[in-house]
Amino acid sequence: MAWIGDDTPNDHFSWAYGQGAHDLILLEWSEPSHDWVRNQDMDWTYDGAVELNQISDTRNLEFDVDICNQFYYNGRDNWNTNVPYSKAPEGSSFAEEEADDCTEVEMEMSEPYRIHNDGVYFWDQQYDSEKSAVSGAPTFHKNLENCNEFWWDCGSDWTGWMQKKVRQQ
Repeated sequence: MAWIGDDTPNDHFSWAYGQGAHDLILLEWSEPSHDWVRNQDMDWTYDGAVELNQISDTRNLEFDVDICNQFYYNGRDNWNTNVPYSKAPEGSSFAEEEADDCTEVEMEMSEPYRIHNDGVYFWDQQYDSEKSAVSGAPTFHKNLENCNEFWWDCGSDWTGWMQKKVRQQ
């Protein structure tokens, strides 16, 4: 089931996937303990792919899914992607998540030149399901970060969000 959100919440940077058809979808399976967040239909323009090729010697990409305004989701080890990643998805540190009030799972790519404009990319990530619900929450955010080789100088493109709209147990 997909919830209402926005695939174009801000102006996209030239190095980010460049069109508004990508989607962030929450899939609630019949199993009560796990959900899947799907970040799908990510594709780059020709110019975006050229830029990634040009910056590949000095920059990295980080794909993030954040679940905010909640206390009941945790990232799992189950995931699937066709993004040419260099580091598998993993959760942020507890201290970072506590400070941000968000669960964050991130996937790193140290060779941005491997992104091609004729590819359509996706990332499916499994999470523990909610134990209790809060009306109008949580909010799901997807980000793409362009970072230096040490991963501390980053530009962030907020590429979409959605909010769970129903109360669920």
